[in-house]
This record gives sequence, structure tokens and C-alpha cells, in this order.
Amino acid sequence: MKLSRKLCLRGWRCEEGGAAIEFILIFPIFLAIFAAIIAFGLGFFVQQTMTLAAEEGARAAIAVDPATLGGVEAAAYHDAIRTQAQAFITANLTGLPTGLRSGITTPTPTLTPITDSSGAVVGQTLTVFVQYANFDDNPVIQPLTSIFPLVLVSALVVPDNLAAQAVVQLF
Repeated sequence: MKLSRKLCLRGWRCEEGGAAIEFILIFPIFLAIFAAIIAFGLGFFVQQTMTLAAEEGARAAIAVDPATLGGVEAAAYHDAIRTQAQAFITANLTGLPTGLRSGITTPTPTLTPITDSSGAVVGQTLTVFVQYANFDDNPVIQPLTSIFPLVLVSALVVPDNLAAQAVVQLF
């Protein structure tokens, strides 16, 4: 007879199966923490990608030179700026998986005149905005937040919306 069996028969505590019980108690907590890390990481990744796309779109708009457009009127120049910014935003968002990219909207970049104290227009600002509405309803994020609803409701807070904005000054 094994020594552990003899000790168990003599009144010592039997610890057979203790590891399985500890595993059953700890595993749900570990899984909830792991799901929270994945959900937070995905949100952070999407936010950073959107910020980069907005910045790159604004930066690309600076590169539009009115002299290369052949002396066109201001409306055509503004359209060229918006088109260039929009193209760079779209190109930078292609790095996201399709499931995460589906909810992102990129409204048309806006141009706002800058005036001096006399009211004369001295330049313009271009505002590029990228938004992810209803991020918490995303089909990639939602299963992670519903693995353990009772545990994750209080521990995991996923933002409803994500947004990124970049502003550049044009002359």
C-alpha cells in the first residue's frame, strides 16, 4: 500500500483532487481577466489605428499644392484637399480586420477659415474626424463581454464610441 494511502487511512487529510477543485475555482476568474485584456487590447488597437488614420489624412492634405492644380478656383482646391485626406484615411484603416472596420465612419473633412483681428481671412484649418459609433455592439467585442456577464459587467467597461480627430493649419 502506498504511503499516501496509509496516511489517508490513519486520519491524515486526503488531498487527492485538491488541484482540480482549485483549478475549477480559479479558472473562471482567469478567463474573465483574459477576456478583459483581449477586449481592452482590441479597443486600444482600433483607437490607435483611427488616430493614425486621422493624422495621416490631415498630413496628406498639407501636401496638396495649389500651384500644381493649374490656378484653379478655391472650391476645386478645397475638394482636392478633402479628396486627398479621405484617400489617406481609407488607406490607413485597411490595416484593421474587416470585422473591426465595419463600424468606422469618416465624415468629409471640414475647412474652417482663420481670421485676424480685422476680420480678414489669413488661412484655414482642416479638421479630420474618424468615428466608431456603437463600438460596444461590435460582433468581435460583444462575445468577449458576455462570456461571464456577472463578472465582466462590473470589471470590463467597453466604450460606446471611439473617436479620433486631427487638425492642421493650411495657408
